[in-house]
Amino acid sequence: MTPTNQVVGLRKRPKSAETARSHSRWASSAWLVLLLLAAASPAMAGTSNLSVDVHSALTPPPLPDKVSPSATTCALAPIAGKVGCTTAAYSVGISNPTSSNVSNAYFHATTYVVDANDQPTAYKAEFLTAPGCSISANLTTISCQIGQVSAGASVAPFIVTVHSPAVTTTDYKIKLVWDIPSGQGASGSLAPVSSSSAQSQSSYTTISDPPTPKKATTRSWVTTAGELYTGNAEIATAANLGTVKVILPKAPDTNVATITTEVTEETFCTTADFPKCIKFTLDIPGEFENGTIAGYLTFVLQRDTTTIKKGARVENVMLYYQSSDEAVPLPIPDCDPLTGLLPVPVPGYDDGRCIALREAYPNNAGKDLKGDFKITVRGKSNGRIGW
Repeated sequence: MTPTNQVVGLRKRPKSAETARSHSRWASSAWLVLLLLAAASPAMAGTSNLSVDVHSALTPPPLPDKVSPSATTCALAPIAGKVGCTTAAYSVGISNPTSSNVSNAYFHATTYVVDANDQPTAYKAEFLTAPGCSISANLTTISCQIGQVSAGASVAPFIVTVHSPAVTTTDYKIKLVWDIPSGQGASGSLAPVSSSSAQSQSSYTTISDPPTPKKATTRSWVTTAGELYTGNAEIATAANLGTVKVILPKAPDTNVATITTEVTEETFCTTADFPKCIKFTLDIPGEFENGTIAGYLTFVLQRDTTTIKKGARVENVMLYYQSSDEAVPLPIPDCDPLTGLLPVPVPGYDDGRCIALREAYPNNAGKDLKGDFKITVRGKSNGRIGW
């Protein structure tokens, strides 16, 4: 037999009870709708679960991430009487491996120059470019509003560049310390990131050894046309023989330019007038000649008077070029005297470069220039040059 209270309840439930029952049904339906909405659109999450990849953009692993302590003049204040700086670059990639959306993510980073013990020094590294980011007044901190990062999605990597100073001490590094603020819609503060913070992570770029009188290297991330030079200054001196300036009509194909000068014991470019061989190695990927003087890769070589035998004439200077696939260095001819462009190829001579100008500085040119020779060369690709 059906229990009495249930029969009576079905037949004679009070109006107030029916209303309550109706409300209960609507509440249940609304709850089901909310569950469906949550399944279709994941709940918002904090940014701490984002995956961040920050690494040097200079070379792919396992090649060393190194920049060099001298290059073209930049806005950094002179350090220890030196001028110039070079540029490091970092790739920043952000992805969301979780099942929850991030509505408003920020990336936050600060630069330092640290010593061999990873301790900050008095030297300063400054952000040069950081697309879409705010840069602090002292140029050492950036705050980048990434915006929404959907569940399972990735943000296209972007490149930030940092000027390093002409540091003359070995084992120094540029340190990029970065973090992701933990809350969504974070303010993106431009306060420096603490290098000791447990939430912070670091990426490094080594600043190569300083130039010596017989060897110098410049390695830099390059995005525009400009000038790079090796050594501590643009001109060679008795204390800094290995100097060469290269004028780039465009950025290298890989954005990385490396120039090395070295006084060597090789004999292929020595003569009675020039008993020392100075070799220049250019690693500036790309083809640069476009039929105009401005389109050539141009490099200015200066020979200090201490490396020139007394009585030598600049008209007798001979330069040699050797590519990676050539066994024998070839002499570089003069440019066409009418056009200044590459001359008609001649068998036995290099056909990718030409000497545009030869200069001998007079005795009244100043102590660092008098008696020096300067040779301007135009070319359409990089390689090894000796003179």
